[in-house]
Amino acid sequence: MMRVDLDKNHSWKCCFRTLYACGGAMMVFVYDGVVQGQTGVLFPQLQEKDSAIHLTPDEETWIGLESVGLVYLVELSVKEYRSLLLGATAAIYTVGILISNVVGGYLPWHLASGIFSLTAFGFGVVHFFAPESPAWLYKSGRRDSAVLSLQALGRSPASVRAELELLELSARTVSENVSVRVLLEPTVWKPLVIVSLLLVFQAFTGGYQINSYSEDIVQRLGTEYDPLHVSNIMSVATAVTNCTLGVYCISYMRRRPATITLSILVTLASLGAGIYELLLRGAPGPFDWLPIALLAANLSLGSVVTNISWILSGEVFPLRVRGSTTGAIFFVGWGSQSLAIKLYYASLAALRVSGLCFAYAAGSLCTVLLAVFALPETHNKTLYEVEQSFKRRESKDAETPVQDESNL
Repeated sequence: MMRVDLDKNHSWKCCFRTLYACGGAMMVFVYDGVVQGQTGVLFPQLQEKDSAIHLTPDEETWIGLESVGLVYLVELSVKEYRSLLLGATAAIYTVGILISNVVGGYLPWHLASGIFSLTAFGFGVVHFFAPESPAWLYKSGRRDSAVLSLQALGRSPASVRAELELLELSARTVSENVSVRVLLEPTVWKPLVIVSLLLVFQAFTGGYQINSYSEDIVQRLGTEYDPLHVSNIMSVATAVTNCTLGVYCISYMRRRPATITLSILVTLASLGAGIYELLLRGAPGPFDWLPIALLAANLSLGSVVTNISWILSGEVFPLRVRGSTTGAIFFVGWGSQSLAIKLYYASLAALRVSGLCFAYAAGSLCTVLLAVFALPETHNKTLYEVEQSFKRRESKDAETPVQDESNL
């Protein structure tokens, strides 16, 4: 049994340096949001007759290094404020969507794209001066460099020793080579299956589709509201939700109850929108704002659940395979997202708006069931503690480090 004493009281210097180092990785999510949101305002411009570029409906569905930013952020931060940084990252993602809708909605698409590219380059220059991930350096056999990186992040000598011991425990067994034997370990296959299913379910809860085709959906609802204005309002609602409720849920709530509660609300919102559309068939009425409000609730609340899903992909895997498995998770997640977006028109033709809303409700219900029975808890735990939660009881007893009671 190994004793690992974690320094719980980190200095302001440590907090500031870690925040600066994570800043560049967090900006990745701004532009992830920009790319996600820009499609909603980009497509109407490209569909105009005088557009310099014309897209087919198939090409519209094919409009990435996000996993690197997430892993880097998770490996640099300590457990006491890892959730807070991840919560801020989730909020920043929706701010990126809002920026893209506002800038891309009122400026020509090529000018908006140029602005986004220049600012992204600027943040890349800033991040150039951030330290390398200590976990990656240690796994690569560069222990001295890992120590220097931890010191550059403002860690105290006691924290440096404790984090090195945890890195040794996590990296001692196997290399990054992903073989069948490694994949069959419970610390690898269990989180791989759970998070993959979670991202697949989330891809079909409606958030990606509503975000990518917001103006088209508003037009199909048969309301008299301006689609661009409604799209911007949805983006504002999503950003506000993630900057308030989202940050709170990710920073202070446990992952499982947050996912269950929000997914139930998304299920009810999708059901309500489907029932309304089924009864009125898109005809304008005194409550034609209701389906818009319900779909906005789906988008806003569902985006928080989706952010939790992506965050889990950086928290649940052992150090020795974290890069490979997180990359695999992002492949599954983005593949599911691309498929869901690509099937939008075909699903709409087969199910109509009401059936599509019921399908989104079914996807959210699957998320609820998965969270109830299988979702791991990572909030306020070290990455090593998360890894141990997937091990069998006997191996846990043999390897789990003993911590001071003050840190439990």
